[in-house]
Amino acid sequence: MKLWLVATGLASVLVFTGCSSTSAEDVAYSMCELAKKGDVKGMKQYAEPEFAEALDALDQMFQNVLKNEAAKKEFEKNMALLKDVNCKETTVITDISDTKKQVANVKTSQVFFLLLIDGAWKVVGQ
Repeated sequence: MKLWLVATGLASVLVFTGCSSTSAEDVAYSMCELAKKGDVKGMKQYAEPEFAEALDALDQMFQNVLKNEAAKKEFEKNMALLKDVNCKETTVITDISDTKKQVANVKTSQVFFLLLIDGAWKVVGQ
């Protein structure tokens, strides 16, 4: 029983620390890595609520597309092309202000903005 409590406590700490980003760069690189896998749900953890809703719509579109076998094969082919992208080398972060940054990656075709909200960098639409 005590081992279970220790394991549960440790897992909670790891989940909590895993969700907090310390820098805009961490968020930008994480978004790139998640995009390479097509992990829209993972991307939502870095998004402010309005952008998270847009990601939900994108996820629903992916789910609908993946129901078609030909579209699914094309999607998997495109995702395979992204697996070798080095996010740290291909992601460009441009300061707009102390609290806003533009992020672009030519290999994954991502372009988004980060905004410092309550001390955490969040992905926003514009």
